[in-house]
Amino acid sequence: MKLKAFIKISFKGLIKNVHIMLITFAIFPVIISVLYGYFQKDMFEKPNSISKISISIEDRDKTTISKNLISFLKSDNLKDLLEIKDGLEEKIVIPKGYGEKLLYNKDLKVVIEAKSNSQSSNLYILKDILDKYNKNLYEKFVINNNIKKLNLSNEEKLLLLNKVEIDINRLYKQNVIKNKIVSSYKELNSYEYYSISISSFMSIILIISVTSSYYNQKKKGIFNRIISTPISKFQYFNCQIINSMLVALAFNFIYVMAFRLLYLSFEGSLLLLILIIIFKSLLEASIVGIIIAFFKSKRVAGMFLKFFLMLSIVIGGVFYPLYKVAKENSVINYLSNYSPNVLIMKTYKNYVLFNSFHSIEFYLMMFLLTSIVFYFISILKIKIKWGE
Repeated sequence: MKLKAFIKISFKGLIKNVHIMLITFAIFPVIISVLYGYFQKDMFEKPNSISKISISIEDRDKTTISKNLISFLKSDNLKDLLEIKDGLEEKIVIPKGYGEKLLYNKDLKVVIEAKSNSQSSNLYILKDILDKYNKNLYEKFVINNNIKKLNLSNEEKLLLLNKVEIDINRLYKQNVIKNKIVSSYKELNSYEYYSISISSFMSIILIISVTSSYYNQKKKGIFNRIISTPISKFQYFNCQIINSMLVALAFNFIYVMAFRLLYLSFEGSLLLLILIIIFKSLLEASIVGIIIAFFKSKRVAGMFLKFFLMLSIVIGGVFYPLYKVAKENSVINYLSNYSPNVLIMKTYKNYVLFNSFHSIEFYLMMFLLTSIVFYFISILKIKIKWGE
């Protein structure tokens, strides 16, 4: 009942301040994103042509099927897209047993080995080609086997097999392959980039706002008055977490829907978007929890959070795309992988670009695991000492 009452009060507070939330977390971020996106859109223009992918091939299977794959990669259909050379660090490795596993649709994939600084877009294109080739080849085997089982004459079977062969080969005509590759060459536009980067920035602002509200209540003596009632510290802490979660859910939903309704960003699957919102809100609530559990002073907590806010600006690419501005600076690129906002940035980026659960599942798991770890660390701290 105490929890139900607390949630009811939280909802009333959200409804009462909905106009402030709309201005702070919808109108203001959209204006900033549109301004940055408009004035920097030239930086995000896609190239008119796709450069060749230089790569070696290592055949460990040495079967007819693996040799057919090599012939396909060296064919005229791909000559403008792939450049096969010997002795390169980037290489396609056809594993032993590839042909046999492919016939039975077992998980043994062609491996692309690359340097860490290779262009991810090019590797994505190449992986897409290989996946489509393997998928269509397996389907061809299945169709051929089914045709052989049909109650037809040998001549009829041969005619049907030839027709299937022609239809499948048509999939790999040069213009069809190029269309698939161009569609695979995905990159954020300026509005999408800033909708994501400013979202990560606003998340830290949200955490600062929620923790500040807790410290203000504590200063007014509300904390001590509540703790003096039958409610325990753990119950009160959990109520704070739930309150933070509700506020974060409201903020994240308002934020992404503002961009979605204006057709600026976040236009993929609504279900996937809601999943990201839930897991992101859970992480934000757990961060609020660990802050109020460990920092007794509002001033110290504020300094700590503002430090991370500055880090996200400097090495997190909030107001400028680091991968474009400092792409030759290996130090900055390395540090950007450890920016406080990197998890949010990568999750939303993969959602916008690929719109698939597979592309975001790793990051959702990271959200969940980090939230659980933060929560239990907070509980341990409260068990030792809190609020005194």
